[in-house]
Amino acid sequence: YIQAATSPKDIVIVVDVSGSMKGLKMTIAKHTINTILDTLGENDFVNVIA
Repeated sequence: YIQAATSPKDIVIVVDVSGSMKGLKMTIAKHTINTILDTLGENDFVNVIA
């Protein structure tokens, strides 16, 4: 399997960490962020704002 060439990505992830995100909502947010991170390559850049 050969991966197609892509340009490096610059990504900013903004996470709401207020009280309204406790419990299942935060669990879903973390899972979603991990899914996004799993798709990135070694030349991609990520910033997280919480």
